[in-house]
Amino acid sequence: MRFSRLSLERYGRFEDCELDFRAGSPDLHVIYGENEAGKTTSLAAVSDLLFGFPQRSPYNFLFDYSLLRVGAVLEDGGMTFACRRKKGTGGTLLGADDAAIDEGPLAAMLRGQTRDTFGLSFSLDQAALRSGGQAMVEARNDVGRTLFAAGSGLTGISDELRRLELEADAIWGPTNRGSRTFTQAQRQLTEAARIVRDDALKPKAWSDARIATERTREALEAARRDRDAVQTESRSAERVRRVAPLVRRREEQTSALVDYEGVVDLGRQGETTAEELIREANEAVRAMAAAESLRADIADRRAAVSTDVEVLGKAEEIDRLVAEAGAENKAKRDLVGLEAEHVDATTAVRRLRAEAGLNADASPPREVAARLRELSRIDGEQRLAARQLHEERQRIDERRGRAEAALAANIIGDADDALSSAVDDARALGADADSRCDAARGRLDVARRAADDALARLAPWTGDADALARLPKVDAPEIQEARDALAALVADIRREEEAAQRASDQSSASALEISQLATGTAVSAEDILEVRAERDRLWGPLRDHLVDGMVLASPADAVADFETGIAAADRRADSRYAAADASGRLSLLERARASHDLAGEQAAARARSARDRHDQVLAAWRGRLGDAGLPELEPGRFNSWQADRDACEAAQTELRGLFLEAERSEAKRDAARSALAAALGTTDAAGPLEPVLAKAEARRAAFEDIVRKRLLAQAELDQIGIETIALDRRARAAEDEATTNAAAWSAALAEARLDIDVTACGAVLDLLDELREASSSEALLRRRIDGIARDTRDHAAAVGELADTLGIAAGEVPERLRSMRDRLAAARIAATLHGSLDEEDRRRQVELQEAQAKLRATDEALAPFLAETGAADRTALGASIERSSARRALVEGMAAIESAITEAGDGLGLDALVAAVQATDPDQVASQLATLGSRLDDLNAAVDAAATAHGDARATFAGLDTGGTAAVAAASDAEQARSELEVLAEDYILKRTQAVTLKWAIERYREQHQDPLLLRAGELFSTLTTRRYATLKVDTDGPTPRLRGMRDDMRTMVDVDAMSEGTTDQLFLALRLAALEQSVAAGIALPFLADDLFVNFDDRRAEAGFRVLVEVARSTQVLFFTHHPHLVQIAKSVVGAELHSECTLS
Repeated sequence: MRFSRLSLERYGRFEDCELDFRAGSPDLHVIYGENEAGKTTSLAAVSDLLFGFPQRSPYNFLFDYSLLRVGAVLEDGGMTFACRRKKGTGGTLLGADDAAIDEGPLAAMLRGQTRDTFGLSFSLDQAALRSGGQAMVEARNDVGRTLFAAGSGLTGISDELRRLELEADAIWGPTNRGSRTFTQAQRQLTEAARIVRDDALKPKAWSDARIATERTREALEAARRDRDAVQTESRSAERVRRVAPLVRRREEQTSALVDYEGVVDLGRQGETTAEELIREANEAVRAMAAAESLRADIADRRAAVSTDVEVLGKAEEIDRLVAEAGAENKAKRDLVGLEAEHVDATTAVRRLRAEAGLNADASPPREVAARLRELSRIDGEQRLAARQLHEERQRIDERRGRAEAALAANIIGDADDALSSAVDDARALGADADSRCDAARGRLDVARRAADDALARLAPWTGDADALARLPKVDAPEIQEARDALAALVADIRREEEAAQRASDQSSASALEISQLATGTAVSAEDILEVRAERDRLWGPLRDHLVDGMVLASPADAVADFETGIAAADRRADSRYAAADASGRLSLLERARASHDLAGEQAAARARSARDRHDQVLAAWRGRLGDAGLPELEPGRFNSWQADRDACEAAQTELRGLFLEAERSEAKRDAARSALAAALGTTDAAGPLEPVLAKAEARRAAFEDIVRKRLLAQAELDQIGIETIALDRRARAAEDEATTNAAAWSAALAEARLDIDVTACGAVLDLLDELREASSSEALLRRRIDGIARDTRDHAAAVGELADTLGIAAGEVPERLRSMRDRLAAARIAATLHGSLDEEDRRRQVELQEAQAKLRATDEALAPFLAETGAADRTALGASIERSSARRALVEGMAAIESAITEAGDGLGLDALVAAVQATDPDQVASQLATLGSRLDDLNAAVDAAATAHGDARATFAGLDTGGTAAVAAASDAEQARSELEVLAEDYILKRTQAVTLKWAIERYREQHQDPLLLRAGELFSTLTTRRYATLKVDTDGPTPRLRGMRDDMRTMVDVDAMSEGTTDQLFLALRLAALEQSVAAGIALPFLADDLFVNFDDRRAEAGFRVLVEVARSTQVLFFTHHPHLVQIAKSVVGAELHSECTLS
C-alpha cells in the first residue's frame, strides 16, 4: 500500500492542504517544513486516517470535532482507493460525497495492522527510535527476542560447557583453594606422612587406663541407683500433693448429688426446646387477649357512626351540578363584558363600512385577493428594479473609464520576458545554490584526501587508482582456506613443540629425582613384614597377661623386649617411608625418563615436519599473490589488505561521483548566472550567483508589478463587457415582465368588481379583510350572549328537581345546591370511616386466629415433656426444667474433676489415686517434699562428678587403644592419596581439553547459524556507519546475551553503551529497518513514516542513511519528514534530481 495523495482538509492548523507523491522507484519522498510547520500534525493525520480518530484529539484547536476531515488516495497493487475520515463513533470512513463507505478495502490494505502495531513498525521518530531500539537490545520485544534466539538451540550445550569448566576448576586451578579435590588430596598425603612419623603404641599406659575406666564406671552406676530411688519417692509425694484438692472437691460434689435423686434429666437440648415452647405459648396467650380487646373496641366505634345511603346514590349528579354552578357563575360575570364588547363591535362595523365606500359590499374570493396582492407586489419590485438598472449602468461607465486609463499608463518592454525566464531558471537551482557548490567542492577535497589516505594504507603495495583497479581479486573462500591451512599447521607446530618441551621437562624432573634417590638406602616390603611379625610375637604374652590374667616369668623383661621390638619396627618403617619408597620408585623413574626422551624426540620430529609443510604452504600462497601482482602478505594480513583495498576503491568511486556532482553543480550555476547577465544587459563575471540573481529579481519585481496592473485592468474591462451584456438582457426582461403584469392586473380587478389603484391595492384589501373580521366577531358575540342565558335557565331547573327529590327545603338555587353538597360530604366521611374500621377488624381477626393456632401447636409440642416430668401445667414444667439443669451441672462437674485427677495422677487409676490421698496426712507431705528435694540435689551433683570421671577415663583409654595402629593406617592413606592425585590429574586434563574443544565448536556453530534479521541489521549498520563497523554480533559468554558491534578490523568488539550517541541511533535504526524489511517480505508493505531520524548524523552518515532508505523505498513507500534544509539537499544528491520527490509544508 502507498499514498498517492494526502489531503489535510480540516485538521490541526491545516485547511485544504494536499501533498502529492509521484509514483516510481525509489518510492522515497521528503516532506520539508520549518519548525511549527505541522510535520507532527501530518504524521498524526496519517494514523487518524488509517485507524480512525481517538476519543480525544489535540488537533481540534482550529476546527470543531464535527468539522475535522482527513483524506487520501491509496494505491495497492492495481487498485486505487479514495477515502476521507471524520471523527465519530461509527461510519467515520467517507467517500467524496461525505457519505459513509465500507471499511473493508482499507482493512484489506492494512493487512491486519492496528494503530499500535503500525506505530511500532512503520512510524518512527527520534524518541521512538531510542526507546524501541533499547527494547530490542534488551530483548524486551519480539524483535529483540528474535535477535538473541539464534543461539538458543545451544542452551543445553552451553550448560554442558559450563559444567565441564566448573568440574575442571573444582579439581585444580592457578589459585590454591581448600575446596578443590586436588588440594584436598595433597593435604591428605602430607597429614598421613606426619602421622606415620609421630604415632606409636605404649602398652603400660593402656593397662592403667583400662583399670581406671572400670572403677569409674562402677562408681557412676552406684550414684545413679541412689538418685533414682529418691526421685521415685519424691514423685509419689508430689503426685499426692497435686490431686488432694481435687479429691476433696469430688467428695463435695458426691454429697450434693444426693439431694437430686429422682429428678428427671431432660437433657440440654430438651430443656432448651421446652423453655422455648413455654415462651411461645405465653406469647400466644397474650396475643389472643390483645386481639379480642381490639375487636370489641372496633365494634363500638362502628355502631356510633351512621351513613346516608340516599345521598350517596345521587353523588355523581350532585358533583356535576356543583361543577356546573362554578361555570354558570363565571358565565354571569363574563356576560357584562360580552355585552360591552358587542356594542363596540357594532360600532366598528359601521365605521369600517363608511371607510370602504363603494367597495364595502364587495367580497372578492380569497384566491382573487391573493392574486391582486401578488400583482401589486410584483409591480413594486419592477419599479425598484428599473431604478437599480439605471444606477448600475452609471457605475459600469465609471469603471470602464478607470480601466482604460490604467492600460494606457502601464506599457511592457520586449526584454522583460527573457529576464523573467532567466530568474525562474536561477530560482529552480535553489536559494542555497552557491553554498551547495561550495559544499560539493569541500566534500570533493575531503574525498580526495580520504582516497589518498586509503591508497597510502595499501603499503607495501604502491601505485595509483587505475593500477589498483587492474589488479585481480582473491575470493574470500580462497583466503579463508589458506588461513585455515596455515592456522592448522601453526597449531600442529605449537602443539608438537609444547609436547616436546613437556617431555623434556618431565625427563629432566625424572633425572633430578633419580639423582636424589641414588644416594639413599632401600628397604623392602618383606623387611617391614619381618620386624612387624617380631613385634606382634613379643606383644602376644603381654596381651594374654593383661586380658586373661596369664602369669609371666619376668614381666619386666617381657615389657623391655616388647619396647625393643616396637623401636626396631618404627626405625624400619621410617626407613621404608624415607628410603624404601624412593627405592621402589627408582626403577619406575628410569623407565619414565626413557619414555619421556623418546616422546620428546618424536614430538620434535613432528614439529619440524609441520614447520616444513607450513613454509611450503606459505611459499605457495606468496607465489600465488606475487604472480598476480598483489603484495606477498600472509593470509590474515592480506585479508585486512583486501578490505582496505575495497575501502580504497569505494573511496575512489565516491571521489569520482563527488567530482561529477561538483562539476554539474558549478556548470548549472554558471549557466544561470550568464543567462541573468544577458537578460540584464551586463557582462557576466565569474563568481557566485546570488548577487546577480538579487539584481535581476529587483528588476523582475518592477516588471511583474506592471504586468499585474495591466492584467488587473484588462480583467476589469473584460468583466465590464460581460456585465454590460447581462445588464441589457435584464432590462429587456424587465420590460416584458411589466407588460405581462399590467395585463394580469386588469383581468383580476375586473373579476373582483373593485375600483382601486395598483399602488393602493394592499390598503384597500386590508380594509375589506378587517371589515369582514369585525362583522364575524359581532355575530359571534351575539351568539355567546344568547347561550349564557339559556344555560342559566337549564341549571336552575336541574338543581330544583334534585333538591325536591332529596327533601331539601325550598329556597335560592345556590343555597339548595350548597345544602346538597354539605350533606354529600358528611355521608362520604361516614362511609370512609366504616371502611377503615371493617379493614382493621379483619386484620385483628387474622391475628386472633394465628395466636390460637400457635397456642395449639405449642401445647401439642409440650405434651411429651409434661408426661415425662409429671407436671400439671406449664408453670410446673418450668420448675422441673430448672431441677434437671441443676442436676446435670453437678454430674458434669463430677466428671470434670475425675478427669483432672487422672490427668494429674502420672498414669495411675482413679481408685488408686483416691486411696493414696486418703491414706496420707496432707500436713506431712510438704515437709517430706522439702527433705527429698535437698537429698536429690546432693545426689545429682554426685552423679555429675562420677560421669565426668568416667568420661575422662574412657577417652584416655580409647585414645591409647587406637594409637597403636594409627601409623599403619596413615601409611595406607598416603598410598591412597598418591593414587588419587594421579587420577585427578588425568581427569583434569581430559575435562579441560573437552571444554576447549566444545567452546571452539560452539563459536563455529554460532558464526554459521546467525539469524537473518541480525545479519541484515549488521549490513545496514555497516552502511550507516560508513564501514567504521563491519557487522553486529551476539555475545553469549556472559550470564545474559549482549548485542555488540564489530569494528572494521574484525577483532574489536564494542558494547552498545560504549558507542557514541549518533552511532547508537544508527544501530537502533539498522535494527528497526531490518525488522521492517522482514515485515515487507512477509507481505505487510505499508508506508514507512520517518520523522527527522538523522538529527544526530553527520553529513556522511546522513548520506549513508538516505542510501539505506532508498533501498527500503524500492520495496515500500518511505515518507521522510524534516525541518533541516541540508538533509533535503543530501536526499536529492543521493536519489538524483530527476527522481527526487519533495513536498513543502507552510
